[in-house]
Parts: sequence; structure tokens; C-alpha cells
Amino acid sequence: MTAVDVVVPVHNEERALPESIRTLREFLESPAFPYDWRIIIGDNASIDGTPAVGRRLEDLSGGAVRYVRIERKGRGYALKEIWGASDADIVSYMDVDLSTGIQAFPALIGAIAERGYEVAVGSRLAGGSQVTRSLKRRVLTRGYNTIIKAAFFTRFSDAQCGFKAARR
Repeated sequence: MTAVDVVVPVHNEERALPESIRTLREFLESPAFPYDWRIIIGDNASIDGTPAVGRRLEDLSGGAVRYVRIERKGRGYALKEIWGASDADIVSYMDVDLSTGIQAFPALIGAIAERGYEVAVGSRLAGGSQVTRSLKRRVLTRGYNTIIKAAFFTRFSDAQCGFKAARR
């Protein structure tokens, strides 16, 4: 059975974390997600109550949730450390606010596990997505992604938000 690590990078998310992890866990436990999985909370140097909340979620999970503290801010640092230490077949991450429709997550993992892709990207900006955001936020997001596409010649539509996965 394919094993998937689902990393949720956080910084000062003590309030959002319990509900997000509960929602994510319920989804991963459902028949909609046919893979073995583990949730890893990647705490990026939080200075609020996130460490206590993360450790409590780990303690109460029966092994389904792991809390990892990274003493440096930045999603990239958390992913590098956690993915680098992973023994899962597929490593992934998603935003703590679960902003990209979680129903698309099985297809993202399936692209790697069953269709042979090495990397898969889920995005709120994909064609057909229905997103409600302020004009300012839309302009900033589109501008940032345009810069990323121009600088790195990428074809994906969202470099930051959503969820990503890769074959380990």
C-alpha cells in the first residue's frame, strides 16, 4: 500500500490547527482516500501556543499525527527537513486553512501513485476553480505567480497556495 506523508506547515496557528487537523484526519480516514497516511505538523518557529497544541494533537492521535518543531521560519525549511527525513512513498503538503478543496487531494496523490507522475500540484487558481477573494489579494497572487512563471519558466498556476506532492 502506498504511504503518504501529509505535512501541514504552520507558524502561529494555535487557533486554526485543531479544527484543520480534525477535518484533514476525518477526510484521510474516509473511503475517499485509499492510501496509508500520516499527518505531520511542521511548526515553523511559532511563538504562540502552537507548540503545545501540536504536541497535544500528536499525543491524542494514536500515531496518526506527528508534531515536528523547526526553529527557523519558512515553509521551505519545514518541508526540506520533514520531507528529507520521510520514509513515505509520497510526500505532500497543504495549507493549514485547507484553502484548496480537499476533495481534490486523492486525485493529486493518485497522479503520482497510480499514473506515474513525479510531482503534482493542486491549486485554487486552476481552471474551473471557484474562489472568493478580495481584489487586492487576487492582484497580489496573480502578480506573484506571474513573476514566478517568468523567472523560472514554470507552467503551474499557483506557486504558494494549495497543496503539492512529490514522489520521495
